Amino acid sequence: MLRGADVIIKCLEQEGVEYVFGEIGHTVAPLCDALYDSSIRYISTRHEQIAAHAADAYARVSHKPGVLLLHVGPGLTNGATGVANAAVDSVPMIVLAGDVPSYHFGKEPFQELRLHSDASQFEIFKPFVKRAWRVHRADAITDIMAHAFNVALSGRPGPVLIDLPMDLSLERIDVEIPELAKRRPTGQHIVGDLDAIAQAARLLVEAERPVIYADGLAMTQEAGPEIGALAEYLGIPVATTGVGKGLIPEDHPLAVGVTGMRGNGVAHELTKTADVLLAVGTTFPEVESSSWDRERVFLIPPTKLIHVDSEPQEIGKIYPVEVGIVGHSKATLAELLRQVKQLTPRRDWQTSPRIKEIERKIAEWNAQFAAAYASDAVPMEPARVVKEVRDVLPRDGIVVTDVGFNKYLAHQQMPFYEPQTLVSPGPFAPMGFGAPAALGAKLARPDKPVVALVGDGGFSAVESTLTTAVEYGIAPVWVVMNNYAYGVVVPIQKARYAERMIGTEFKDPQGKPYNPDFAAVAQAHGMAGARVEKPDDFKPALEEALGSGKPYVLDVVTSVQVAAPMTGIWDMFFLHEVR
Repeated sequence: MLRGADVIIKCLEQEGVEYVFGEIGHTVAPLCDALYDSSIRYISTRHEQIAAHAADAYARVSHKPGVLLLHVGPGLTNGATGVANAAVDSVPMIVLAGDVPSYHFGKEPFQELRLHSDASQFEIFKPFVKRAWRVHRADAITDIMAHAFNVALSGRPGPVLIDLPMDLSLERIDVEIPELAKRRPTGQHIVGDLDAIAQAARLLVEAERPVIYADGLAMTQEAGPEIGALAEYLGIPVATTGVGKGLIPEDHPLAVGVTGMRGNGVAHELTKTADVLLAVGTTFPEVESSSWDRERVFLIPPTKLIHVDSEPQEIGKIYPVEVGIVGHSKATLAELLRQVKQLTPRRDWQTSPRIKEIERKIAEWNAQFAAAYASDAVPMEPARVVKEVRDVLPRDGIVVTDVGFNKYLAHQQMPFYEPQTLVSPGPFAPMGFGAPAALGAKLARPDKPVVALVGDGGFSAVESTLTTAVEYGIAPVWVVMNNYAYGVVVPIQKARYAERMIGTEFKDPQGKPYNPDFAAVAQAHGMAGARVEKPDDFKPALEEALGSGKPYVLDVVTSVQVAAPMTGIWDMFFLHEVR
Protein backbone atom coordinates (compact mmCIF):
# COMPACT_ATOMS: atom_id res chain seq x y z
CA MET A 1 0.00 0.00 0.00
CA LEU A 2 1.35 3.40 -1.02
CA ARG A 3 0.41 6.87 0.12
CA GLY A 4 -0.88 9.24 -2.53
CA ALA A 5 2.36 11.22 -2.15
CA ASP A 6 4.41 8.07 -2.77
CA VAL A 7 2.45 7.37 -5.94
CA ILE A 8 3.24 10.83 -7.32
CA ILE A 9 6.96 10.54 -6.60
CA LYS A 10 7.14 7.05 -8.09
CA CYS A 11 5.44 8.37 -11.22
CA LEU A 12 8.10 11.07 -11.42
CA GLU A 13 10.84 8.46 -10.99
CA GLN A 14 9.27 6.37 -13.74
CA GLU A 15 9.47 9.44 -16.00
CA GLY A 16 13.19 9.86 -15.29
CA VAL A 17 12.80 13.09 -13.31
CA GLU A 18 16.12 14.13 -11.75
CA TYR A 19 15.17 17.17 -9.68
CA VAL A 20 12.18 18.66 -7.92
CA PHE A 21 12.45 22.36 -7.08
CA GLY A 22 10.37 23.85 -4.33
CA GLU A 23 9.68 25.25 -0.90
CA ILE A 24 8.30 23.10 1.89
CA GLY A 25 5.10 23.74 3.84
CA HIS A 26 2.74 21.55 5.80
CA THR A 27 0.60 20.66 2.77
CA VAL A 28 3.59 19.34 0.80
CA ALA A 29 5.36 17.69 3.73
CA PRO A 30 4.09 14.23 2.66
CA LEU A 31 5.54 14.75 -0.82
CA CYS A 32 8.86 15.83 0.66
CA ASP A 33 8.81 12.74 2.88
CA ALA A 34 8.23 10.59 -0.20
CA LEU A 35 11.26 12.25 -1.80
CA TYR A 36 13.49 11.34 1.14
CA ASP A 37 14.23 7.81 -0.13
CA SER A 38 13.82 8.68 -3.80
CA SER A 39 16.46 8.82 -6.53
CA ILE A 40 15.11 12.31 -7.27
CA ARG A 41 17.07 15.14 -5.69
CA TYR A 42 14.98 17.79 -3.98
CA ILE A 43 16.30 21.34 -4.41
CA SER A 44 14.87 23.54 -1.67
CA THR A 45 14.87 27.29 -2.25
CA ARG A 46 14.10 30.15 0.11
CA HIS A 47 11.36 31.55 -2.14
CA GLU A 48 9.00 29.93 -4.62
CA GLN A 49 9.80 32.35 -7.46
CA ILE A 50 13.40 31.15 -7.28
CA ALA A 51 12.27 27.52 -7.47
CA ALA A 52 10.00 28.22 -10.45
CA HIS A 53 12.70 30.00 -12.48
CA ALA A 54 15.23 27.28 -11.68
CA ALA A 55 12.79 24.59 -12.83
CA ASP A 56 12.09 26.62 -15.98
CA ALA A 57 15.77 26.93 -16.93
CA TYR A 58 16.42 23.27 -16.12
CA ALA A 59 13.69 22.34 -18.60
CA ARG A 60 15.06 24.66 -21.30
CA VAL A 61 18.57 23.25 -21.11
CA SER A 62 17.78 19.58 -20.46
CA HIS A 63 14.64 19.35 -22.63
CA LYS A 64 12.98 17.46 -19.79
CA PRO A 65 9.98 18.89 -17.95
CA GLY A 66 10.82 20.96 -14.90
CA VAL A 67 9.05 19.86 -11.72
CA LEU A 68 7.96 22.43 -9.15
CA LEU A 69 6.56 21.85 -5.64
CA LEU A 70 4.39 24.59 -4.13
CA HIS A 71 2.63 24.92 -0.79
CA VAL A 72 -0.97 26.11 -0.53
CA GLY A 73 -1.91 29.83 -0.64
CA PRO A 74 1.21 32.04 -0.48
CA GLY A 75 3.31 29.23 -1.92
CA LEU A 76 1.19 29.32 -5.04
CA THR A 77 1.09 33.10 -5.25
CA ASN A 78 4.88 33.35 -4.76
CA GLY A 79 5.47 30.81 -7.53
CA ALA A 80 2.96 32.27 -9.98
CA THR A 81 5.42 34.66 -11.66
CA GLY A 82 7.85 31.90 -12.56
CA VAL A 83 5.15 29.53 -13.80
CA ALA A 84 3.57 32.29 -15.90
CA ASN A 85 6.94 33.00 -17.50
CA ALA A 86 7.34 29.32 -18.39
CA ALA A 87 3.86 29.37 -19.90
CA VAL A 88 4.57 32.39 -22.10
CA ASP A 89 7.84 30.82 -23.29
CA SER A 90 6.27 27.36 -23.90
CA VAL A 91 8.42 25.58 -21.32
CA PRO A 92 7.05 22.22 -20.07
CA MET A 93 6.59 22.10 -16.30
CA ILE A 94 4.76 19.88 -13.82
CA VAL A 95 3.56 21.97 -10.86
CA LEU A 96 2.62 19.93 -7.77
CA ALA A 97 0.56 22.03 -5.38
CA GLY A 98 -0.30 21.01 -1.85
CA ASP A 99 -3.79 21.83 -0.61
CA VAL A 100 -5.67 21.80 2.66
CA PRO A 101 -7.45 18.55 3.62
CA SER A 102 -10.51 18.05 1.47
CA TYR A 103 -12.73 17.62 4.53
CA HIS A 104 -11.92 21.25 5.44
CA PHE A 105 -12.89 22.69 2.04
CA GLY A 106 -15.08 25.72 2.44
CA LYS A 107 -14.18 26.36 6.08
CA GLU A 108 -11.37 28.78 5.31
CA PRO A 109 -8.63 26.76 7.01
CA PHE A 110 -5.14 28.14 7.47
CA GLN A 111 -3.74 29.65 4.23
CA GLU A 112 -6.62 28.51 2.02
CA LEU A 113 -7.85 30.95 -0.60
CA ARG A 114 -11.64 30.88 -0.77
CA LEU A 115 -13.42 34.04 -1.76
CA HIS A 116 -15.66 33.22 -4.71
CA SER A 117 -15.95 29.46 -4.43
CA ASP A 118 -14.88 26.74 -2.02
CA ALA A 119 -11.40 25.25 -2.35
CA SER A 120 -10.57 27.35 -5.38
CA GLN A 121 -6.93 28.23 -4.67
CA PHE A 122 -5.66 26.21 -7.63
CA GLU A 123 -7.68 28.45 -9.95
CA ILE A 124 -5.04 31.19 -9.48
CA PHE A 125 -3.04 29.37 -12.16
CA LYS A 126 -5.85 28.84 -14.66
CA PRO A 127 -4.96 31.87 -16.85
CA PHE A 128 -1.52 30.49 -17.68
CA VAL A 129 -1.30 26.72 -17.17
CA LYS A 130 -2.39 24.42 -19.97
CA ARG A 131 -4.50 22.36 -17.58
CA ALA A 132 -5.22 22.36 -13.84
CA TRP A 133 -6.37 19.25 -11.97
CA ARG A 134 -7.62 18.94 -8.42
CA VAL A 135 -7.23 15.36 -7.17
CA HIS A 136 -10.60 14.14 -5.84
CA ARG A 137 -9.62 10.49 -5.27
CA ALA A 138 -6.21 9.05 -4.45
CA ASP A 139 -6.73 6.15 -6.85
CA ALA A 140 -7.00 8.68 -9.73
CA ILE A 141 -3.46 9.98 -9.24
CA THR A 142 -1.78 7.69 -11.79
CA ASP A 143 -4.27 8.69 -14.50
CA ILE A 144 -3.79 12.36 -13.68
CA MET A 145 0.01 12.09 -13.73
CA ALA A 146 -0.04 10.35 -17.12
CA HIS A 147 -2.36 12.99 -18.53
CA ALA A 148 -0.30 15.81 -16.99
CA PHE A 149 2.93 14.79 -18.74
CA ASN A 150 1.06 14.33 -22.00
CA VAL A 151 -0.49 17.81 -21.88
CA ALA A 152 2.72 19.51 -20.70
CA LEU A 153 4.75 18.02 -23.54
CA SER A 154 2.26 18.08 -26.43
CA GLY A 155 1.56 20.84 -28.95
CA ARG A 156 3.07 24.03 -27.65
CA PRO A 157 4.59 22.73 -24.40
CA GLY A 158 3.80 24.47 -21.14
CA PRO A 159 3.11 24.13 -17.42
CA VAL A 160 0.32 22.07 -15.89
CA LEU A 161 -0.89 22.08 -12.29
CA ILE A 162 -1.88 19.16 -10.04
CA ASP A 163 -3.58 20.23 -6.82
CA LEU A 164 -3.30 17.55 -4.12
CA PRO A 165 -5.31 17.86 -0.88
CA MET A 166 -3.27 16.81 2.12
CA ASP A 167 -5.58 13.97 3.19
CA LEU A 168 -5.33 12.38 -0.27
CA SER A 169 -1.57 12.82 -0.15
CA LEU A 170 -1.59 10.66 3.01
CA GLU A 171 -4.26 8.15 1.98
CA ARG A 172 -2.92 4.66 1.34
CA ILE A 173 -3.98 2.87 -1.82
CA ASP A 174 -3.17 -0.38 -3.57
CA VAL A 175 -2.02 0.66 -7.03
CA GLU A 176 0.62 -0.26 -9.61
CA ILE A 177 2.75 2.50 -11.12
CA PRO A 178 2.06 2.50 -14.87
CA GLU A 179 4.46 3.34 -17.65
CA LEU A 180 3.34 6.91 -18.14
CA ALA A 181 4.99 7.16 -21.56
CA LYS A 182 2.50 4.59 -22.87
CA ARG A 183 -0.27 7.10 -22.23
CA ARG A 184 0.94 9.53 -24.86
CA PRO A 185 1.86 9.42 -28.58
CA THR A 186 4.83 7.37 -29.71
CA GLY A 187 6.90 7.47 -32.87
CA GLN A 188 7.37 10.46 -35.12
CA HIS A 189 6.26 13.97 -34.28
CA ILE A 190 3.27 15.36 -36.14
CA VAL A 191 4.14 16.58 -39.64
CA GLY A 192 2.03 19.37 -41.09
CA ASP A 193 -0.35 18.99 -44.00
CA LEU A 194 1.61 17.66 -46.98
CA ASP A 195 -0.19 19.81 -49.55
CA ALA A 196 0.52 22.93 -47.51
CA ILE A 197 4.16 21.91 -47.18
CA ALA A 198 4.34 21.42 -50.96
CA GLN A 199 2.96 24.93 -51.46
CA ALA A 200 5.53 26.30 -49.00
CA ALA A 201 8.33 24.47 -50.78
CA ARG A 202 7.36 26.04 -54.11
CA LEU A 203 7.22 29.51 -52.57
CA LEU A 204 10.70 29.14 -51.09
CA VAL A 205 12.23 27.74 -54.26
CA GLU A 206 10.75 30.52 -56.38
CA ALA A 207 11.54 33.32 -53.91
CA GLU A 208 14.22 35.88 -54.71
CA ARG A 209 14.63 37.24 -51.16
CA PRO A 210 13.52 34.49 -48.76
CA VAL A 211 14.24 34.72 -45.01
CA ILE A 212 13.78 32.19 -42.21
CA TYR A 213 12.63 33.57 -38.85
CA ALA A 214 12.76 31.25 -35.82
CA ASP A 215 11.70 31.54 -32.19
CA GLY A 216 11.76 29.62 -28.93
CA LEU A 217 9.36 26.83 -29.93
CA ALA A 218 11.79 25.85 -32.69
CA MET A 219 14.42 25.61 -29.95
CA THR A 220 12.19 23.51 -27.70
CA GLN A 221 11.34 21.20 -30.59
CA GLU A 222 15.03 20.86 -31.51
CA ALA A 223 14.59 22.14 -35.04
CA GLY A 224 18.02 23.78 -35.31
CA PRO A 225 19.55 21.10 -37.59
CA GLU A 226 16.57 21.26 -39.96
CA ILE A 227 16.62 25.06 -40.05
CA GLY A 228 20.35 24.99 -40.79
CA ALA A 229 19.99 22.32 -43.48
CA LEU A 230 17.16 24.14 -45.26
CA ALA A 231 19.01 27.45 -45.05
CA GLU A 232 22.20 25.93 -46.49
CA TYR A 233 20.39 24.07 -49.26
CA LEU A 234 18.73 27.20 -50.65
CA GLY A 235 21.03 29.90 -49.24
CA ILE A 236 18.36 31.50 -47.02
CA PRO A 237 19.38 33.99 -44.32
CA VAL A 238 18.20 33.09 -40.81
CA ALA A 239 17.01 35.67 -38.28
CA THR A 240 15.72 34.80 -34.82
CA THR A 241 14.19 36.20 -31.70
CA GLY A 242 16.47 36.49 -28.68
CA VAL A 243 15.10 33.23 -27.29
CA GLY A 244 15.93 31.54 -30.61
CA LYS A 245 19.61 32.51 -30.65
CA GLY A 246 21.92 29.58 -31.26
CA LEU A 247 19.52 27.59 -33.43
CA ILE A 248 22.24 27.90 -36.06
CA PRO A 249 25.79 29.00 -35.23
CA GLU A 250 25.85 32.79 -35.28
CA ASP A 251 29.22 32.90 -36.99
CA HIS A 252 27.61 31.15 -39.98
CA PRO A 253 27.39 33.43 -43.04
CA LEU A 254 23.60 32.88 -43.18
CA ALA A 255 23.01 33.92 -39.57
CA VAL A 256 21.87 37.57 -39.51
CA GLY A 257 20.97 38.17 -35.87
CA VAL A 258 17.85 39.11 -33.95
CA THR A 259 14.94 41.41 -34.60
CA GLY A 260 13.40 43.74 -32.07
CA MET A 261 13.63 47.04 -30.27
CA ARG A 262 17.36 46.53 -29.78
CA GLY A 263 17.82 44.03 -32.54
CA ASN A 264 20.24 43.83 -35.44
CA GLY A 265 19.71 46.41 -38.18
CA VAL A 266 20.65 43.88 -40.84
CA ALA A 267 18.00 41.42 -39.61
CA HIS A 268 15.42 44.21 -39.69
CA GLU A 269 16.23 45.14 -43.25
CA LEU A 270 16.11 41.54 -44.46
CA THR A 271 12.85 40.62 -42.73
CA LYS A 272 11.19 43.79 -43.95
CA THR A 273 12.25 43.36 -47.59
CA ALA A 274 11.75 39.58 -47.82
CA ASP A 275 9.41 38.39 -50.54
CA VAL A 276 8.84 35.12 -48.61
CA LEU A 277 9.23 34.73 -44.83
CA LEU A 278 9.30 31.26 -43.28
CA ALA A 279 8.37 31.79 -39.62
CA VAL A 280 9.00 28.80 -37.36
CA GLY A 281 7.52 28.48 -33.89
CA THR A 282 7.00 32.17 -33.24
CA THR A 283 4.13 34.17 -31.78
CA PHE A 284 5.62 37.36 -33.29
CA PRO A 285 6.06 38.89 -29.81
CA GLU A 286 5.69 42.66 -29.51
CA VAL A 287 9.22 43.77 -28.60
CA GLU A 288 10.82 41.47 -31.20
CA SER A 289 8.31 42.75 -33.78
CA SER A 290 8.82 46.46 -32.97
CA SER A 291 5.23 46.70 -31.74
CA TRP A 292 4.19 45.41 -35.20
CA ASP A 293 5.15 48.73 -36.80
CA ARG A 294 5.34 48.16 -40.56
CA GLU A 295 7.99 50.85 -40.89
CA ARG A 296 10.48 48.77 -38.88
CA VAL A 297 10.12 45.04 -39.52
CA PHE A 298 7.81 42.44 -41.09
CA LEU A 299 6.05 44.13 -43.98
CA ILE A 300 3.36 41.43 -44.29
CA PRO A 301 1.86 41.72 -46.88
CA PRO A 302 3.39 42.15 -49.47
CA THR A 303 5.82 39.67 -47.91
CA LYS A 304 4.29 36.21 -48.22
CA LEU A 305 4.25 34.49 -44.84
CA ILE A 306 4.71 30.74 -44.31
CA HIS A 307 3.96 30.12 -40.64
CA VAL A 308 4.75 26.80 -38.93
CA ASP A 309 3.51 26.22 -35.38
CA SER A 310 2.18 23.40 -33.21
CA GLU A 311 -0.67 25.58 -31.98
CA PRO A 312 -3.32 26.45 -34.60
CA GLN A 313 -4.41 29.64 -32.83
CA GLU A 314 -0.95 31.18 -33.27
CA ILE A 315 -1.16 31.00 -37.06
CA GLY A 316 -2.64 34.18 -38.48
CA LYS A 317 -2.98 35.76 -35.03
CA ILE A 318 -0.71 38.70 -35.88
CA TYR A 319 -0.12 38.55 -39.64
CA PRO A 320 -2.11 37.01 -42.52
CA VAL A 321 -0.53 33.87 -43.91
CA GLU A 322 0.05 32.67 -47.43
CA VAL A 323 0.57 29.16 -46.02
CA GLY A 324 -0.21 28.18 -42.43
CA ILE A 325 1.10 24.79 -41.33
CA VAL A 326 0.11 23.18 -38.02
CA GLY A 327 2.87 20.78 -37.11
CA HIS A 328 5.95 20.03 -35.06
CA SER A 329 8.81 22.32 -36.12
CA LYS A 330 11.46 19.64 -36.53
CA ALA A 331 9.31 17.10 -38.33
CA THR A 332 7.62 19.67 -40.58
CA LEU A 333 10.89 21.30 -41.65
CA ALA A 334 12.40 17.89 -42.39
CA GLU A 335 9.50 17.21 -44.77
CA LEU A 336 9.75 20.71 -46.22
CA LEU A 337 13.43 20.16 -46.99
CA ARG A 338 12.62 16.80 -48.59
CA GLN A 339 10.11 18.43 -50.91
CA VAL A 340 12.44 21.34 -51.69
CA LYS A 341 15.10 18.84 -52.78
CA GLN A 342 12.61 17.32 -55.22
CA LEU A 343 12.03 20.71 -56.81
CA THR A 344 15.54 22.09 -57.21
CA PRO A 345 19.22 21.17 -56.85
CA ARG A 346 21.29 22.60 -54.02
CA ARG A 347 22.06 26.30 -54.57
CA ASP A 348 25.60 27.65 -54.81
CA TRP A 349 24.78 30.47 -52.40
CA GLN A 350 28.36 31.04 -51.21
CA THR A 351 29.02 33.07 -54.35
CA SER A 352 25.62 34.77 -54.38
CA PRO A 353 25.82 38.58 -54.57
CA ARG A 354 22.97 38.77 -52.06
CA ILE A 355 24.82 36.69 -49.46
CA LYS A 356 28.07 38.56 -50.07
CA GLU A 357 26.24 41.83 -49.48
CA ILE A 358 24.69 40.45 -46.27
CA GLU A 359 28.13 39.39 -45.01
CA ARG A 360 29.45 42.88 -45.70
CA LYS A 361 26.59 44.50 -43.80
CA ILE A 362 26.98 42.12 -40.86
CA ALA A 363 30.67 43.00 -40.68
CA GLU A 364 29.79 46.71 -40.69
CA TRP A 365 27.20 46.13 -37.98
CA ASN A 366 29.68 44.33 -35.75
CA ALA A 367 32.42 46.90 -36.38
CA GLN A 368 30.39 49.73 -34.84
CA PHE A 369 30.84 48.19 -31.38
CA ALA A 370 34.63 47.94 -31.52
CA ALA A 371 35.18 51.12 -29.52
CA ALA A 372 32.71 50.06 -26.81
CA TYR A 373 34.30 46.62 -26.56
CA ALA A 374 37.73 48.19 -26.03
CA SER A 375 36.57 51.05 -23.82
CA ASP A 376 38.64 51.81 -20.72
CA ALA A 377 35.93 54.03 -19.29
CA VAL A 378 35.13 53.90 -15.60
CA PRO A 379 32.42 52.89 -14.70
CA MET A 380 32.82 49.99 -17.10
CA GLU A 381 31.04 50.01 -20.46
CA PRO A 382 28.41 47.19 -20.31
CA ALA A 383 29.12 46.16 -23.91
CA ARG A 384 32.70 45.37 -22.90
CA VAL A 385 31.36 43.11 -20.13
CA VAL A 386 29.33 40.95 -22.51
CA LYS A 387 32.15 40.90 -25.09
CA GLU A 388 34.64 39.59 -22.53
CA VAL A 389 32.18 37.02 -21.17
CA ARG A 390 31.84 35.71 -24.72
CA ASP A 391 35.62 35.71 -25.18
CA VAL A 392 36.21 33.71 -22.00
CA LEU A 393 33.43 31.15 -22.40
CA PRO A 394 33.86 28.18 -24.75
CA ARG A 395 31.45 27.88 -27.67
CA ASP A 396 29.22 25.53 -25.68
CA GLY A 397 29.30 27.60 -22.49
CA ILE A 398 25.89 28.66 -21.20
CA VAL A 399 24.81 32.26 -20.63
CA VAL A 400 21.71 33.08 -18.61
CA THR A 401 20.26 36.59 -18.64
CA ASP A 402 17.76 38.48 -16.57
CA VAL A 403 15.74 41.33 -18.08
CA GLY A 404 17.10 44.76 -18.91
CA PHE A 405 20.27 45.75 -20.69
CA ASN A 406 22.06 42.53 -19.77
CA LYS A 407 19.43 40.75 -21.89
CA TYR A 408 19.40 43.27 -24.73
CA LEU A 409 23.19 43.29 -25.03
CA ALA A 410 23.35 39.50 -25.07
CA HIS A 411 20.67 39.38 -27.75
CA GLN A 412 22.10 42.16 -29.89
CA GLN A 413 25.85 41.73 -29.61
CA MET A 414 26.72 38.31 -28.20
CA PRO A 415 27.00 35.43 -30.69
CA PHE A 416 25.83 31.95 -29.71
CA TYR A 417 26.87 28.82 -31.52
CA GLU A 418 24.78 25.96 -30.16
CA PRO A 419 21.16 25.48 -29.10
CA GLN A 420 20.36 25.77 -25.40
CA THR A 421 23.45 27.86 -24.67
CA LEU A 422 21.44 31.04 -24.10
CA VAL A 423 18.71 30.96 -21.45
CA SER A 424 16.75 34.19 -21.59
CA PRO A 425 13.18 35.13 -20.67
CA GLY A 426 10.85 36.03 -23.51
CA PRO A 427 7.84 38.37 -23.65
CA PHE A 428 6.75 37.99 -20.00
CA ALA A 429 10.19 39.25 -18.93
CA PRO A 430 10.04 38.87 -15.13
CA MET A 431 12.79 40.72 -13.28
CA GLY A 432 14.64 38.23 -11.08
CA PHE A 433 14.67 35.40 -13.66
CA GLY A 434 18.39 35.28 -14.35
CA ALA A 435 19.96 34.52 -10.97
CA PRO A 436 17.82 31.46 -10.10
CA ALA A 437 17.68 30.30 -13.73
CA ALA A 438 21.45 29.86 -13.51
CA LEU A 439 20.86 27.18 -10.85
CA GLY A 440 18.58 25.18 -13.15
CA ALA A 441 20.89 25.56 -16.14
CA LYS A 442 23.89 24.35 -14.14
CA LEU A 443 21.99 21.36 -12.75
CA ALA A 444 20.90 20.44 -16.28
CA ARG A 445 24.48 20.64 -17.62
CA PRO A 446 26.96 20.40 -14.73
CA ASP A 447 29.73 19.75 -17.26
CA LYS A 448 29.36 23.20 -18.82
CA PRO A 449 30.38 26.61 -17.46
CA VAL A 450 27.33 28.76 -16.70
CA VAL A 451 27.48 32.55 -16.44
CA ALA A 452 24.46 34.61 -15.39
CA LEU A 453 24.38 38.18 -16.69
CA VAL A 454 22.08 40.00 -14.28
CA GLY A 455 21.33 43.58 -13.33
CA ASP A 456 21.68 44.91 -9.81
CA GLY A 457 17.92 45.40 -9.52
CA GLY A 458 17.03 41.88 -10.64
CA PHE A 459 19.75 40.29 -8.54
CA SER A 460 18.65 42.16 -5.42
CA ALA A 461 15.14 40.75 -5.80
CA VAL A 462 16.32 37.14 -5.51
CA GLU A 463 19.55 37.28 -3.50
CA SER A 464 18.58 34.17 -1.54
CA THR A 465 19.38 32.24 -4.72
CA LEU A 466 22.92 32.22 -3.31
CA THR A 467 21.75 30.31 -0.25
CA THR A 468 20.49 27.47 -2.42
CA ALA A 469 23.71 27.48 -4.46
CA VAL A 470 25.81 26.99 -1.34
CA GLU A 471 23.48 24.43 0.25
CA TYR A 472 23.46 22.18 -2.82
CA GLY A 473 26.89 22.90 -4.27
CA ILE A 474 25.58 24.43 -7.50
CA ALA A 475 28.31 26.49 -9.13
CA PRO A 476 27.37 29.09 -11.74
CA VAL A 477 29.06 32.48 -11.89
CA TRP A 478 26.86 35.54 -11.44
CA VAL A 479 28.06 38.72 -13.15
CA VAL A 480 26.09 41.54 -11.53
CA MET A 481 26.11 44.53 -13.88
CA ASN A 482 25.83 47.14 -11.17
CA ASN A 483 24.77 50.57 -12.46
CA TYR A 484 22.82 51.66 -9.36
CA ALA A 485 19.59 51.88 -11.35
CA TYR A 486 16.86 50.13 -13.27
CA GLY A 487 18.82 50.99 -16.37
CA VAL A 488 16.13 50.31 -19.00
CA VAL A 489 13.64 52.60 -17.25
CA VAL A 490 16.07 55.50 -16.76
CA PRO A 491 15.99 56.66 -20.42
CA ILE A 492 12.18 56.36 -20.49
CA GLN A 493 11.84 58.74 -17.57
CA LYS A 494 14.47 61.11 -18.88
CA ALA A 495 13.00 61.21 -22.37
CA ARG A 496 9.33 61.42 -21.49
CA TYR A 497 9.13 63.10 -18.10
CA ALA A 498 11.73 65.89 -18.21
CA GLU A 499 14.07 63.96 -15.90
CA ARG A 500 11.49 63.79 -13.11
CA MET A 501 13.31 60.72 -11.81
CA ILE A 502 11.52 58.53 -9.30
CA GLY A 503 12.10 54.92 -8.35
CA THR A 504 14.69 54.13 -11.01
CA GLU A 505 17.96 55.30 -9.46
CA PHE A 506 19.24 53.64 -6.28
CA LYS A 507 20.40 56.31 -3.80
CA ASP A 508 20.91 56.67 -0.05
CA PRO A 509 19.28 59.48 1.98
CA GLN A 510 22.16 61.79 1.06
CA GLY A 511 21.56 61.24 -2.64
CA LYS A 512 24.66 59.11 -3.24
CA PRO A 513 24.41 55.95 -5.39
CA TYR A 514 23.52 53.03 -3.16
CA ASN A 515 23.50 49.26 -3.44
CA PRO A 516 24.62 46.47 -1.16
CA ASP A 517 28.18 45.28 -1.68
CA PHE A 518 27.22 42.24 -3.72
CA ALA A 519 30.65 40.65 -3.34
CA ALA A 520 30.32 40.96 0.45
CA VAL A 521 26.79 39.52 0.21
CA ALA A 522 28.24 36.49 -1.57
CA GLN A 523 30.93 36.10 1.07
CA ALA A 524 28.33 36.33 3.81
CA HIS A 525 26.61 33.38 2.18
CA GLY A 526 29.82 31.37 2.43
CA MET A 527 30.85 31.65 -1.20
CA ALA A 528 33.38 33.65 -3.19
CA GLY A 529 32.73 37.17 -4.36
CA ALA A 530 34.80 39.98 -5.86
CA ARG A 531 34.10 43.58 -6.77
CA VAL A 532 35.36 44.84 -10.14
CA GLU A 533 35.65 48.58 -10.77
CA LYS A 534 38.40 48.78 -13.42
CA PRO A 535 37.79 47.37 -16.92
CA ASP A 536 41.14 45.61 -17.14
CA ASP A 537 40.35 43.68 -13.96
CA PHE A 538 37.17 42.08 -15.24
CA LYS A 539 38.49 39.39 -17.58
CA PRO A 540 41.03 37.98 -15.09
CA ALA A 541 38.35 38.01 -12.38
CA LEU A 542 35.93 36.11 -14.61
CA GLU A 543 38.59 33.55 -15.52
CA GLU A 544 39.36 33.04 -11.84
CA ALA A 545 35.67 32.68 -11.00
CA LEU A 546 35.05 30.08 -13.71
CA GLY A 547 38.26 28.27 -12.86
CA SER A 548 37.27 27.92 -9.22
CA GLY A 549 34.48 25.47 -10.01
CA LYS A 550 32.48 27.02 -7.18
CA PRO A 551 29.57 29.45 -6.99
CA TYR A 552 30.96 32.94 -7.45
CA VAL A 553 29.61 36.50 -7.63
CA LEU A 554 31.32 39.31 -9.53
CA ASP A 555 29.99 42.75 -8.58
CA VAL A 556 30.91 44.74 -11.69
CA VAL A 557 30.37 48.50 -11.55
CA THR A 558 29.03 49.56 -14.95
CA SER A 559 27.79 52.70 -16.62
CA VAL A 560 24.09 53.36 -16.94
CA GLN A 561 24.87 54.54 -20.49
CA VAL A 562 24.90 51.53 -22.81
CA ALA A 563 26.24 51.09 -26.35
CA ALA A 564 23.13 49.28 -27.58
CA PRO A 565 21.49 51.13 -30.48
CA MET A 566 17.70 51.01 -30.64
CA THR A 567 17.16 49.82 -34.19
CA GLY A 568 13.50 49.02 -33.66
CA ILE A 569 10.83 50.49 -31.44
CA TRP A 570 8.68 49.48 -28.51
CA ASP A 571 5.33 51.14 -27.94
CA MET A 572 6.33 51.90 -24.34
CA PHE A 573 8.16 54.77 -26.00
CA PHE A 574 4.73 56.03 -27.08
CA LEU A 575 4.92 55.63 -30.82
CA HIS A 576 1.13 55.61 -30.73
CA GLU A 577 0.68 57.96 -27.80
CA VAL A 578 -2.89 58.48 -26.64
CA ARG A 579 -3.75 62.16 -26.76
